[in-house]
Amino acid sequence: MTPTAQHIRRQLADLADLAALLPTALITRTPNDTQRGAAPGSRPPARLDVIQLLDRRVRDLTSRAEWVDPDRAGLLPYLWTWCRDIEADALDAGHHPDDLPDTVAGCCAWLTTWLNFAQTLPQWDELVLGIDRCWRNTRAATRGVRDDDPPRHARCNRCHIGTLTPSGDVWTCTDCARIISITAVSLPDAARLTGIPLRTLQAWAARSLLDRGVADPDDQRRTLYDLGTIRRVAAEAQLRSS
Repeated sequence: MTPTAQHIRRQLADLADLAALLPTALITRTPNDTQRGAAPGSRPPARLDVIQLLDRRVRDLTSRAEWVDPDRAGLLPYLWTWCRDIEADALDAGHHPDDLPDTVAGCCAWLTTWLNFAQTLPQWDELVLGIDRCWRNTRAATRGVRDDDPPRHARCNRCHIGTLTPSGDVWTCTDCARIISITAVSLPDAARLTGIPLRTLQAWAARSLLDRGVADPDDQRRTLYDLGTIRRVAAEAQLRSS
């Protein structure tokens, strides 16, 4: 599914914050950076994926932005190239854009300002897909140094930006408006309904086997989980023990 303008606007805002973490990610190694069965030999002294994202070189001033591969370009030059292309189209249309920025945060803010105009351009699809790819690459590169979401909110597994908010037996994403029908229960209620010991359910929740719970809209101190997910995890546990 092609990202919407609202989706890209949120990604640009998040991208500016994620980019600020790249210098720290460059020199930080976490368990996420290790691979099982890695080939023998010395490891590179720094994260190569982060080095690429931090690359500030603009390799070809004559290239159109839609021809540039976001997986092979530095984050700043890729975003700047899109700013330059949209600026040219805006000038041709009689607009007077501000001077082009020279930082990732500045490019994100500039592009956000001109998103409505960019929607009228034939290269719109390439723009939103490229920004989406940059956001995903930068998010993956900074996963070891960024703060996780508060544990009482579940991140939407479709847009990966919004959080799921429960209302009765329906959870709705705050960003892409995705609706998930569930049976939302607390762990004590799940223990009574399934016969699974409460201590076992609490252990599963602590190990993130139940996905992240969400705060009960009627009692923010209580966390709700999907009963269907609990039953699936219980069935899998029973199969492993049989």
